Amino acid sequence: MCYGWEPDDIVQIITDLKRNNEINSLKIIDEALEKTAVGLGEKYRVKDFPDINLSNYILRWYNSEDENIILIKNEPNEVIMKTKRCRIYEIFKLLENMDIGFQYKCRQDYFLIKGYEKTFELEIEKCLMKGDEYCLHHYFKKQGKKNI
Repeated sequence: MCYGWEPDDIVQIITDLKRNNEINSLKIIDEALEKTAVGLGEKYRVKDFPDINLSNYILRWYNSEDENIILIKNEPNEVIMKTKRCRIYEIFKLLENMDIGFQYKCRQDYFLIKGYEKTFELEIEKCLMKGDEYCLHHYFKKQGKKNI
């Protein structure tokens, strides 16, 4: 199979590493993917300078013409996005490796937002890769501790 970024290759590599109990290799893959995702988030930030906010960030994936993605909330410091259909999910479901899909594609979203702005957080409240009927991503600005 060929999907452009070869998820079937990734699945095979990770499956083989797991089978051979190559913990260090899996950690190296994890760290490399984190670095690339943070780096991509930093590039997005540069493009949005000086108006860094979640509404600008989310425009990279949101297309108002796409009925599979719904913005439930869209504010500069909080965005909630529902995705009913995801190509990446469909690929990993076809490969029967949604756990690897989540580990190496969905988890990227946590690192992308950190690269974009360290004070922003992401909670994936529902996820197709985890068996939910849709994805629900909740992005928000982290609140500092209040002095008592």
